[in-house]
Amino acid sequence: MLSTGVSREHILFLRQSKVKSLGEIGEFFQSNGTEEVELVPVSKIKGLNRGTPGFSWLDHAEMIAGNLSPSSFQSFQQRLEETSLESFREWLKSESFLETNDVVTFNYYAECDEYYAYEGNHRTLWAKLVDAKYIKAKVNKYHYNSAKHSNYKKKL
Repeated sequence: MLSTGVSREHILFLRQSKVKSLGEIGEFFQSNGTEEVELVPVSKIKGLNRGTPGFSWLDHAEMIAGNLSPSSFQSFQQRLEETSLESFREWLKSESFLETNDVVTFNYYAECDEYYAYEGNHRTLWAKLVDAKYIKAKVNKYHYNSAKHSNYKKKL
């Protein structure tokens, strides 16, 4: 990645930063039922639907963790190699990016201010790898539901 212009500092960050999972607290949130296209701040993306919590973003890129397809991963690597780093970052937030394969979709948990990839795990990972500021995607918004939380506690 250094050859494409990604900084050493960012690569170190990717090695240290771990993919998260909402775990059981995700059960305490409820969707408002709408999807909106947004520019998602990549810095607020914390997890992958097909990722392994506790492993780094770089572990996922190296196929040490997660359930990602090497061929899909490599197709985006090839795209990056055929263009510049800045062009790749711009593509991630463009209208044409939305038309690539399936639409990237995130679940956004408002009270946590965190996004978790639901669809588009490879493209999300690439956004993290190249230190993109934004990725254009559909977003499902979830809000804390105290009644669901109370019901969960009663079952314990």
